[in-house]
Amino acid sequence: VQRDTCRERDAQRDTRRDRDAQIETRREGERRAERHAQRERRAERERRTERERDAQRGRDAQRERDAQRDTHRERDAQRERDAQRERDAQREGDAQRGRDAQRDMRRETRAERDTHRERVTRRERDAQRQRRAERERRTERERRTEREMRREGETRRETCAETETRRERDAQRDTRRDRDPQRERDAQRERRAERETRRETRAETETRRERETRRERETRRERRAERHAQRQRRAERETHRERDTRRERDAQRVRDA
Repeated sequence: VQRDTCRERDAQRDTRRDRDAQIETRREGERRAERHAQRERRAERERRTERERDAQRGRDAQRERDAQRDTHRERDAQRERDAQRERDAQREGDAQRGRDAQRDMRRETRAERDTHRERVTRRERDAQRQRRAERERRTERERRTEREMRREGETRRETCAETETRRERDAQRDTRRDRDPQRERDAQRERRAERETRRETRAETETRRERETRRERETRRERRAERHAQRQRRAERETHRERDTRRERDAQRVRDA
């Protein structure tokens, strides 16, 4: 019984020892895990702190670069403004010299244009005088033609009256024809004279038509001459304009040079 009791106490002691060893092992594992977690947290804090320091250094460097860039930009802008002022001054001087040259050229061109305008005006006055004289001659010809036509109308009316009288005589002659052969011969002579008069009237009518056709040809010739004179005046104006344009281009080339 005593041995059994001793073995039981030893077994209980061994059981307690094993349990205490397991508890100690578990606690040691928990302590190691805690220490490892603390090291991880410390390392994470250090890494975060390092990242913040790196970010701060990056922001400081960026601010430094921005400040330097602003300084360079301001310096470049100032140089550009100075250069622009110099260019503006140079351009204004060139523009002033160009305006002076243009003013001198316009003065010369104006003098030449006045001389040319006087020549053109004198030619136009001469042409107007010629046209006026031609219109007066044409008006006189038309008046003469109108008078001739009136005379021809009167002649035609007289001829109609004579024709009517002749018809009456013919009617009387027809009545007396069988009684008087001599009168018939006289009537034939009158008819021949009437036909001759009609032929003369037709010839005069054809002559009048020829005169009208000749007058129309003269009018067309005058119109052609007027159009030719207008074309010559237009060509002279264009030549003068081209000369002004060429002088302006020469002056521009001088200014550009």
